Amino acid sequence: GVWAQLRLVEAGGGLRAPGDSVLLSCRGSGFTFQEYYVLWYRQAPGGTLEWVSYILGSTKKYGAAV
Repeated sequence: GVWAQLRLVEAGGGLRAPGDSVLLSCRGSGFTFQEYYVLWYRQAPGGTLEWVSYILGSTKKYGAAV
């Protein structure tokens, strides 16, 4: 069979001060990006994961953190 080279690159994350804004981006190649969910989470140091957003094609949903 043929194996595809799939690639997913995110940018814009990292540690921020409380109240700061952040711009996140995600780029994919080797597959049809619009057919897959992209989920974003955040995690404070020592904290638990908190769902931020998901995107599927043109559908976008946001959590309370946004």
